[in-house]
Amino acid sequence: MHIYEVTFKNFKPFRGKETVELDTEENQPLVLIGAKNDRGKSAFFDGVRFCLYGFQGNNPMIAQKRRNAVNRKAVREKAGETFVEVVFEHDGDAYSIIRYITFTTGIGGKGEVDIGSCYPVIEKNGEKIVDRNSSSEEYNQIVNTILPENASKFFLFDAEDDLEKYTRNNVEVREAIETVLGIQELRNAVGDLEKRADQFQDDFLSAQTDAENRRRLKSDLEDIRQEREALESQKESKEEELKKKRDKLKDIKNEIEDIEEVAEKQRQLQDLERQIEDADSTKIRAEKQINSILKDAGPLLAGLGAKGIQQYSKPGVGHRLESVVNELLESDPFDGECICGEPLTEDHKEKLESRIQRDTDPAEPFRIALDDAKQELPSDIDGKKTNFINLREERRQKDQTINDLKQRKEELNSEIDAITAEDHEDLKQRRDETEQKIQNLNNEIERLDRQIGKKENKENQKEKRIQSLGGATENEQRLENLKELSGRCAEAMEDIKEDFVEQRKDEVEREASGVFQRLTNKPEVYEGIVLDEEYNLRIKTESGLRDVETQSPSAGQTQIIAYSFIAGLNNYTAREAPVIIDTPLGRLDPIHKDRLISYYPQLSNQVVILYQPSELSKGDTEVMGRHTSKHLMIKTREDDPATSTFSEIDQSLLRKNNN
Repeated sequence: MHIYEVTFKNFKPFRGKETVELDTEENQPLVLIGAKNDRGKSAFFDGVRFCLYGFQGNNPMIAQKRRNAVNRKAVREKAGETFVEVVFEHDGDAYSIIRYITFTTGIGGKGEVDIGSCYPVIEKNGEKIVDRNSSSEEYNQIVNTILPENASKFFLFDAEDDLEKYTRNNVEVREAIETVLGIQELRNAVGDLEKRADQFQDDFLSAQTDAENRRRLKSDLEDIRQEREALESQKESKEEELKKKRDKLKDIKNEIEDIEEVAEKQRQLQDLERQIEDADSTKIRAEKQINSILKDAGPLLAGLGAKGIQQYSKPGVGHRLESVVNELLESDPFDGECICGEPLTEDHKEKLESRIQRDTDPAEPFRIALDDAKQELPSDIDGKKTNFINLREERRQKDQTINDLKQRKEELNSEIDAITAEDHEDLKQRRDETEQKIQNLNNEIERLDRQIGKKENKENQKEKRIQSLGGATENEQRLENLKELSGRCAEAMEDIKEDFVEQRKDEVEREASGVFQRLTNKPEVYEGIVLDEEYNLRIKTESGLRDVETQSPSAGQTQIIAYSFIAGLNNYTAREAPVIIDTPLGRLDPIHKDRLISYYPQLSNQVVILYQPSELSKGDTEVMGRHTSKHLMIKTREDDPATSTFSEIDQSLLRKNNN
């Protein structure tokens, strides 16, 4: 398997379509992808695993992971789709695997997302061989021929979180190792041959027509076979029950981890309370400023109005003026003189009438008072008005913010209330009980294996006695020959398998030890890595062999042990695939780091390293430059800081500097 490109659409921080090319050149197997925190490094890693295998966990966990996978801004754009596509070559064929998530915006908005369907599509050489109507069994049958999920943990891993698990002794890791090395296929082949031999034996016995002794032996053999099959059925039932118990134990441990996250929820709750307090303070400040403006404006206008009214409402002024002028105007004829000696004409009469009408109008004093009041108002009244409007809007916004924060606070309180100490203790008790049941089932399966072995021995004895009787018909002889041939093939295949297992174990052990000696910072202490019959890791020192837990190396040394083991597996794997490593150097000291950087080009034909700037310095990337085909950085878009994109660094400059 060789990956050419990966495309993300609306997946986590990648809004719209983002395609990154990963093809490598000869003698340059490295692809470096750097990113700061929350830029999309882990999203890239999660996206590749999601595309190939989907999300793992129980149904609620899977549903939540699907919601979290959809880009937040894409959610606000109504209905849409999220997908990750991996384009690669395998055994000379071109493949494309796309896994979709369809979604719509939830009722009521607020960024909620409703997930529709989630399904994969596979194309091989341009022809669609799996679509949304295909079953999961059809999909897994194809993917397992390329890179089975249990084997992928040695090719796609987080060096900081996953490697330590691979040094532990457990069934899951052993099965993954057997898949990587092709041992599981040999086991399946042996089993198929044994079943075929059983079928030929059944046909052979049913075709016997000779003496009563043969019929009796056949009956006895059939009884033994039925007893063996009953035992095998019990064993299969126990193994199925064991698998369910292991799945249940895994779910219980996940729930315990979820409960242990309550401290994080409480920290979020405290942050929300601080945010509510800050928003409340801002709102109170705005209200005080609003009240201050209202308090100043009211008395000011009222005082100015009163002043004008008092000035123009003195008793008798308008009345006396009106009496004098009216007496003058009503004189007949209107031919008097002014006190200045000038004659009074009709024109003078009209002006006097106009003046008395204006001065005796009851509304006039108020108009004058209001005009005066307007002149005496502060010159920045428009600014105060604008400030008043802005303060009201700020208060409204803070009200909305406080309501939203209080709603989130209620949600967190509900989540915390749902998680009690009693639940935690109950889960731990259920975990312990389930582990005990798993141990009991393992013991029961071992007991059934011993009983099955005894029945098989009895079968062999009966078969030999039947063969010694002779007299078989031509059909009986043919069936007997086929049975014996199948049996011999199964035995030969079993021998081949055992030789292959031992050979592969020795080769992996030798390769892993060599790599470990190159990478460790204590070559004088550690002599190598040893694998037992169950592929459990042992550390070899001058004082003897110890498992990893007993040896108790540092976190960095444990990481180097796991790297060495993976290097040994990949060198003799029956599955060729790229290695994608997230957080490659987090716990390593400078010596381990420098040695591992030098070894990465030999780890696989295609190695994608997802690193933070603190893990690889400019000098480190320059050292790796001549083995690097592409060097990319994940950055935020200039026009959208919440969205990430890929940019490529010119490798020719790094190679030139390194040379």
